[in-house]
Amino acid sequence: MERSRWRSPTPLTVAGKYTFNGEKFRPYLGLGLNRTGFSDETEFGPIAGTNTTLDDSSGLAALAGVEFDLTEQFALRGEVRWIDMDTDVAVNGAGVGVAHVDPILVGVSAVLRF
Repeated sequence: MERSRWRSPTPLTVAGKYTFNGEKFRPYLGLGLNRTGFSDETEFGPIAGTNTTLDDSSGLAALAGVEFDLTEQFALRGEVRWIDMDTDVAVNGAGVGVAHVDPILVGVSAVLRF
């Protein structure tokens, strides 16, 4: 079976966040907008030889996280993000539906202040 040759989408997310007060433990929430461009789709399997297109996507993005200070200069951060990345799909110019991508991303970071 041939593997997909679709290029990765090009996402851009801009968000603002509010950090709640705390000495060593600071939770935060954020909200923003996402714009994702899709291009260079290559069909394979049952739809090989067709022309599939994905429209660019715009949607909301939300985040929640916490930062925990270990020292004055070093902290750990954990975060969860959700992005609304729905896109219209067309095959040979005919709309066939909507792809609900909507990823949930989980991240852990080390923070160094200087």
